[in-house]
Amino acid sequence: ERTLSFTAKPVLDAAGAFAGFRGVASDVTERVKAEAELARTKAFLDAVVENVPAVLFAKDMEDDGRYVLLNRAGERLLGCPRAAVVGKTDRDLFAPDEAERFAANDRRALGAAAEGGGDAGCILEEAALAVGDGGVLHLSTKKLALAGPSPGAGPARYVLGISEDVTERKRDEERLREQHRRLDAALTHMSHGLAMFDAGRRLVVCNRRLLEMYGLPDELGACGTPMRALVEASVARGNHPDLSADLIIADCE
Repeated sequence: ERTLSFTAKPVLDAAGAFAGFRGVASDVTERVKAEAELARTKAFLDAVVENVPAVLFAKDMEDDGRYVLLNRAGERLLGCPRAAVVGKTDRDLFAPDEAERFAANDRRALGAAAEGGGDAGCILEEAALAVGDGGVLHLSTKKLALAGPSPGAGPARYVLGISEDVTERKRDEERLREQHRRLDAALTHMSHGLAMFDAGRRLVVCNRRLLEMYGLPDELGACGTPMRALVEASVARGNHPDLSADLIIADCE
């Protein structure tokens, strides 16, 4: 089955009356197939972009860094339609210091691509954005520079960004840091000396009180210090009369 394209023009006789058509037929089967395949490919890529859970965006760096793409996940995360983002620059959307930092990272991505001989160079960007409810949204973004869609398009023109909402992870990290601070404070102010070792007899936790009790230097309280180093230092200071380091370590088994 072939697809033909016809073009024709009317033919007039000597008296100027319509006498029929003169036309040309072209076989455009391959062109139509290629266009249909291109449309299917575009539809597939559009479906991928719209349905991935990560935020995808792109900027045209030859047009002042204006946004040319924002997917559905980006709309949900930012709480605004893509029409409010596409066509704008970072200066239109963010505070001046944030906009300049984003632009600087865009330039870094372009530079990384240039240094790689045109290959995409990935830049990691962390951002904390204020949201409407007074909270803070933490984003982790990977940026890479891409050339134009045409083969041989030359130097990178677009910056593609893939953003992940890491707000909950940041909150968990802060809660963990706070727990560590409380534990450190408790260990520091307790009246007993405390040391904990792992299965390989390496120090995991040691408070200052233990070092003070045995007159040991601070560096022996570092995580990973072998038990033998602590015991030998303590024996050398005369803390264990008539006991050797080997006996003390064997007693801990």
